Amino acid sequence: MQSGFISLSPIYDFLRSNPDPKGLERGSPVRRGYGLAAKGICAEIAPAQDSYQCGQYEADGLWRNIYLGKAGFG
Repeated sequence: MQSGFISLSPIYDFLRSNPDPKGLERGSPVRRGYGLAAKGICAEIAPAQDSYQCGQYEADGLWRNIYLGKAGFG
């Protein structure tokens, strides 16, 4: 079993600099930028893993899981 940490900072930074929610509509340049940020994060994940999990600490100090990536080699 392998484990590690990845940072979602690139996605958060991208969303902070592009706050318009309509910017993530299909075909928009903002959505393409978001996809590139997510793809960069996923590139750090080893393809042999079957599930990917990441998360963040909430204001109350508890960990919140966020699913990112795909199972298997897809």
